[in-house]
Amino acid sequence: MHRILAEKSVNITELRKNPAKYFIDQPVAVLSNNRPAG
Repeated sequence: MHRILAEKSVNITELRKNPAKYFIDQPVAVLSNNRPAG
């Protein structure tokens, strides 16, 4: 199990559609198949 220290998360599919929407001022956990990507 991985510990995620970000308060917000986004699915990788949604991130690819509009990355500027998610990477503004707070940490964001990127998920792929409901698991941390990377």
